[in-house]
Amino acid sequence: MSHERLFINATLTRLNPHYVRAGSPTQWKAAARPELDDALELLLAMKA
Repeated sequence: MSHERLFINATLTRLNPHYVRAGSPTQWKAAARPELDDALELLLAMKA
């Protein structure tokens, strides 16, 4: 697992304790609470 993926997983887990790790950014977005969408978009942009 890449350092970027680990960073994103760790950050999303901290932001949303109910976040369930999933295999793709689309699944991450679907799993995240709506108010975390902006933070998730930023993290995915940083990863790209």
